[in-house]
Amino acid sequence: MTAITLVWTSAEVEAVGTDLALRVPLSSRPDSDWLREFEELRVSRHLEARGTDWVAEGVDDRDAIRVLRVVPGDEATIREALDQMVALAGTRVEHIRAEEAARRRREDEELAQARQQAAEMTERFRSLAPAARAPEEVPVQPEHGFQHRLRAVEASREQPPSSQGYGQTAVPG
Repeated sequence: MTAITLVWTSAEVEAVGTDLALRVPLSSRPDSDWLREFEELRVSRHLEARGTDWVAEGVDDRDAIRVLRVVPGDEATIREALDQMVALAGTRVEHIRAEEAARRRREDEELAQARQQAAEMTERFRSLAPAARAPEEVPVQPEHGFQHRLRAVEASREQPPSSQGYGQTAVPG
């Protein structure tokens, strides 16, 4: 972006009632970043002047800066102050954009590094030999004393009953 300057050869002073107002066009249309920085400088300068001095208004719809309450003899002071504000707004915008560009470069580098690491890890995973599978063993539970006795009882119930019943007496034959 080309540096924005004031076009002093097109400056005009007009009478607004009994006050004088200066209008100075900018060399090009400012973007929103430049307007924001200029506005901060303008407000800061106004607060420092405590309202007793000339007052710079914001950039108008014709891309010019208007200054109210100018008085004869202050031309050099006003011009120097406005030139400084315009130049400082431009410098701040350049600084902000340089920081943003550096941040984007860092993010791009970090992203490229992460992608490279991902590709390398993918290759390492793919190149690993499959792990040898151990034969599957069915776990054998140890027999406990109670389970052993339970099996013995169940086995005795499965034996055929004797020909003798309970309460019957064998008759000798």
